[in-house]
Amino acid sequence: MLQIFRNKAQSIFIQAIVLVIALVFVFWGVGTNLMDKREAALVINKEEVSIQEFQRVYEQALAGYREQFGGSIPKGLLEALGVKEQVINQLSQAALLRQGATEMGIAINPEEIQRTIKEMIQFQENGAFSLDRYNAILSANRLTPGKYESSMRYDMLSDKAIKQIANFAAQVSDQEINAIHQLDQETVRLEYITFSPDQFRNQVKPDASALTSWFDQEQDNYKTAVQVKLRYLLFDETPDQPGNSFSAANNAYETIISTGSLLAYAQAHPEITIHETAFFSRDVPPAQAQDPAFLKAAFDLGQGELSSIIKTANGYAILFAEAIQAPATPPLDEIKDQVQADYIIARSTELAREAATAFLEKIRTGSDWSSTAQSQGLAVQQTPSLSRNSQQQGVDVPAKLLSQAFRLGPNNPLPQEAASDNDSFYAFRFLDRALPSTTALSEEDWARYREALLQQKQNQLLSAWVKQQELNADLFINSNL
Repeated sequence: MLQIFRNKAQSIFIQAIVLVIALVFVFWGVGTNLMDKREAALVINKEEVSIQEFQRVYEQALAGYREQFGGSIPKGLLEALGVKEQVINQLSQAALLRQGATEMGIAINPEEIQRTIKEMIQFQENGAFSLDRYNAILSANRLTPGKYESSMRYDMLSDKAIKQIANFAAQVSDQEINAIHQLDQETVRLEYITFSPDQFRNQVKPDASALTSWFDQEQDNYKTAVQVKLRYLLFDETPDQPGNSFSAANNAYETIISTGSLLAYAQAHPEITIHETAFFSRDVPPAQAQDPAFLKAAFDLGQGELSSIIKTANGYAILFAEAIQAPATPPLDEIKDQVQADYIIARSTELAREAATAFLEKIRTGSDWSSTAQSQGLAVQQTPSLSRNSQQQGVDVPAKLLSQAFRLGPNNPLPQEAASDNDSFYAFRFLDRALPSTTALSEEDWARYREALLQQKQNQLLSAWVKQQELNADLFINSNL
């Protein structure tokens, strides 16, 4: 229940505001006219945010992403997510909320701040506020009580502004609740026919001309990966002499550099084993190259280049890229079996799509669904009654059918096109719809719907209010951020 609301109720705006309010240990030092504008990260209607404060909030955001991705952030993700812009928006919106609170006549008195702090579990011992713990935590975070309580005032102003604005969306009518109950609990049934590529595989008979044409169009998909051929030295750690392997690797590295090549080093040190590999790709490395650091170093080298000393799981390694093979497409004759198999799959899939499309077009132009299916030897299936959260309940119906089911009705029983899912295609049509009785709405459900609708209205109102404030705001963003 209420699945329809979950995404809406957790709007980006509300998440951002909650995050800003939660930053009680990182968002210090916001003030008005405390510094030259050039030293500020942001200025929102003359209220300034220092570069240091911006950086602290930014680092807090990064810490959240690092935790989400297990300690490291994939390359390019920060730019893709627009983390800097997120922080700018969060800080700007928080400032606008505080300023809005002041304009509404909202004030925070010292007693409110003290009461809020005393209720914070971080500062309690044995269920009661501890002044010693309070001072110790602030000191550990390089904060004074005055600075912390000033920041609390800013946060509480934002919180009160949110509540004040939200109060204007405090009404939800019975009609609205019943309407959303109908929407949430209605069910539909569909009739559908599956067109699988397997049904058309025997119809595909590729001749030489078709195969050549296909290969010419798709040859980039058959390019080999970059391959490297290595010579390398290994210096394994031994439990009884843990530091010797690095020392040996370092001595070897310096000698290789001084002699000018790995081969010259080998000739001077016949007791040293130089290992070799055949050509291999990153995806299919030989056993000795499967160490992540070894593999990364191997493909970072250019032809004829020597690596630095590489730390591996078992010790150290020095790599030399003897040769590199660039990506290339093999001749058709060498990979004909693979190309033919791929062609059959692709053509069978296309035939399945064409058949599903043609079937729907026949029905659209007046042919009877059941008799057309029977004449073509097609099996017609019916779905169970589907609700909007059937997928979450594990109903075994193709996902694309479920996503389109509620767009259909008695006046538009057919989809615009066949649905595809896992390479199969589906022609389907609307059968019937069932609506819940309004008397089936329990008091508990009524309260839940009301809360969800109220949250949705408040989100919309808050978002609109902030957007209006942003339009009228005088915002400076330091170009050096």
